[in-house]
Amino acid sequence: MHISFSGAAVQVGDPVTFEVATNSRGSDLEVKGVNRHSLALLQFSVWHRQLGALDFKVVIAQGHLDVGKLPSLLFSLKDMADAEKADGRLCFIGCMLVNTLDIASFYLTAPLLIPYGQWLGASNAQIGTWPMAFNGLAILSALLLPKLADARGPKTCLLISAGGSGLGYLLQGSASFWRGSPGGLQAVLVGHAIAGLFSGTRPVLYAVMKDATKKNQNLFNKRIGISVHFIRAALLWHLWLA
Repeated sequence: MHISFSGAAVQVGDPVTFEVATNSRGSDLEVKGVNRHSLALLQFSVWHRQLGALDFKVVIAQGHLDVGKLPSLLFSLKDMADAEKADGRLCFIGCMLVNTLDIASFYLTAPLLIPYGQWLGASNAQIGTWPMAFNGLAILSALLLPKLADARGPKTCLLISAGGSGLGYLLQGSASFWRGSPGGLQAVLVGHAIAGLFSGTRPVLYAVMKDATKKNQNLFNKRIGISVHFIRAALLWHLWLA
């Protein structure tokens, strides 16, 4: 992405026009407005679809502006290009998959606990211990996983969390092979405990998304809202089935 002026140099008081071009996604950028520069200050702004308005102010030295000799302008363009590339879209998709597995899956499957437990031969008291095990270990998970992310890195932490949650739900599903025996009920209980132990990834997810979109606060705020809607949708599903 680059910005080019209509001339190699402009004099103080002259109107300035410029063109905007991108290497790949040209629709992301458009000229929002061109201002006349007054005295020794050139002002113009570019509108980015995701980043919003990006304003540039360049001091004109010795009565004219030489586009090829303005490090401050070049640095601004470099930052703008980096921000365009660093939207972290792939990272956000991965975070939402982990969010669904670690957090939303419990609420999505919770309405099935009673019929599933009764089918396995569990009493109401035994069924009640399953969400207790999940939530109890989830509190511990919220304390341990951020420390693991600091020690091993957030990506490693998320991979471990996804693997642990997958193992927990696999144990819950495999309990059907031991229907009518104490082993099946114990498998569900242990599965809930394991899933809860690896469910406290929300602080780590927010940290990863913040790092991926650190130059775009508006985009980060939107993605935080989307991640919360995942949980709300699962809760609404729970209430609707209830």
